[in-house]
Amino acid sequence: METQEKQYQIIRPEIPRTLIRVPHQGKILTFPYEKYGPDTYVNVGNSIEQAGLKKPTMAETTSFVHPAFTTKKEEPEFKEIKKIMKNNLLLAFTRIDYRPNTGAFVYDEDDKEEFQALSTRGLESILGTKEENGAVYSKDRRLWLAPFGYEIKEMESYELAKNSFVTALNKGGKGAEKLAEVADKFKSKPYLWSFKSIDEKTVRVSALYSSWLLDRRLVVFGYDLGDLRDGCAFGISGAEGAKNLEPLRIHEESLLPESPKINLPKTY
Repeated sequence: METQEKQYQIIRPEIPRTLIRVPHQGKILTFPYEKYGPDTYVNVGNSIEQAGLKKPTMAETTSFVHPAFTTKKEEPEFKEIKKIMKNNLLLAFTRIDYRPNTGAFVYDEDDKEEFQALSTRGLESILGTKEENGAVYSKDRRLWLAPFGYEIKEMESYELAKNSFVTALNKGGKGAEKLAEVADKFKSKPYLWSFKSIDEKTVRVSALYSSWLLDRRLVVFGYDLGDLRDGCAFGISGAEGAKNLEPLRIHEESLLPESPKINLPKTY
């Protein structure tokens, strides 16, 4: 399976820092190449905001890591991203709000004040009738529900692409397909950590990882507490409209002619 968005751009100025630009849902996201963490979920998020950046959602994180695994060009930044995912959790600021006898409601960190205090019935009232891969979503696509019954643990990459939980995490099927393309680059099948059912409401955070026991595989975390100091993330400095997608069509054959300095991530 191949999505259509396979472009990226790396800008390596002398000052102030390297930028990675990737296409995402009709826009271009710009990630300053500076790692925050390893630390807890809250501390990493605070560090990103204190730097004047936006915390990345799971869908945005998927778009960020996608070219690192799918392009043939060996960019040093991409090697470092793979190393980070091997040694640490790559945090995504998308919450999973599990409700008994219902499933996983998914919304981004910035929307938690609006959604987390609502009853299950209140959340369900916001949802529309449309769905993707079995995941139901609201009209504005900010709230998603993956009803219990989705597959967890080990699965094929094509199953990951159609998984309702992964679809909800990525705000749609295209994001799930991107993540499956990343999973395809590992020798072992991807693994999804989540709950089959729960007895009481619980809220968890999401993350990506690429090392589990002795196997090399993509692991999608859907039940991380975020309390360990092993999480990292990259912030977003801006998003541009689709009209600016054209400059990104320099995918594998040619990047910017001058790459004088590479700024590897700074640890906080």
